[in-house]
Amino acid sequence: MLDDPEPLFRSGFWELLASGCVLGALYTGLATTFVLNSALGPGAETARAVLAVGTLGLLLAAVVAFFTLRLQEGFPGGRPGLLGAPVWGLACGLALGGGVVNPGVTFALASVGQVGAGLLPWTALLALGGYAAVRWTAAVLPWWRPVLRGPRARAGWCVLSVAAGALFGCVLVWLMELMSTQALMATLLGGRAPELVSFLLGTASDAVVRSPFLLCAALLAALIPLLGQAAPPGARAARQALGRTVAGALRAGLWLAAALVLLGSGPRVLPAYAAVAALLAVLAVRTGRRPRPGGLPIAHATLATVLATATAHGGAALLLTLVTPRAAPAPGGFLLVGSLSALLAVGVAACVPTARRGTPAAG
Repeated sequence: MLDDPEPLFRSGFWELLASGCVLGALYTGLATTFVLNSALGPGAETARAVLAVGTLGLLLAAVVAFFTLRLQEGFPGGRPGLLGAPVWGLACGLALGGGVVNPGVTFALASVGQVGAGLLPWTALLALGGYAAVRWTAAVLPWWRPVLRGPRARAGWCVLSVAAGALFGCVLVWLMELMSTQALMATLLGGRAPELVSFLLGTASDAVVRSPFLLCAALLAALIPLLGQAAPPGARAARQALGRTVAGALRAGLWLAAALVLLGSGPRVLPAYAAVAALLAVLAVRTGRRPRPGGLPIAHATLATVLATATAHGGAALLLTLVTPRAAPAPGGFLLVGSLSALLAVGVAACVPTARRGTPAAG
């Protein structure tokens, strides 16, 4: 150990497997408990879901943060080869605790004649999410270290913990229910499609249905590092860059809201939505390519896109409701379409190298 201290800071497969099993079993227990039924009545199901996802999100954020801190202290940067075993352990644990021992999932799969082959791609998707969570946390923690060690450390710890828990919880709303969604998709397909096909179709359809949660997760993933960059004393340039991004997003959102009001009814509504999605992609790419001190280009692009989407679709829905209440679209439809267009625009920006990496600021 004196010659090579790296094993002291290395998290292994079995350690994270145990953590994942506990978290998955806790989610299963909270999501299926009947303790709240007598007190809350019809609202017990919603309360169970919020309690399960919120608790699991906070605990998972703590596990990922602890794992990332050990990774950074042992060998900063976290080489990808050293992330494989612990991330797979965490994913397998979540799949065991949240799927195999979940009576609702096993009953749903058995009722449609499936043996649970979808657990394999589900575990792979959980592992991919865990890898992304660790890499994101490793990139965010350096921005927050001055805040967490400064005079407002308590407030910083509270804000960071709640925000990270909400971020992971929004993603888990989608991830932890995919096996039940697969059983539902197999029922809709009449049980004739292979389990892998029903899992992929269920995953895609559930991502569309839960796109507002995924959009909220994207907003938090962008906002948390930007706040960490702008919060320390003396970070005037970062705060100015953040203000310019917010102002530009609000201006673009107001113009898009006006366009949706003019074209958002009748046969032109689908071309209007397509045009708004394209303009959001242009906004995301341009925001990411803009030179700014400190970097974080994709975070600025995501924040600008989400704010512009919320302003455009929220403002258009409000104006259409006031002007033509009978012809106005339902708020849920606007929210769904807006979430999908924003996620598509962020995906386009992430695929453009100059928007993903940004342009270095002069000097």
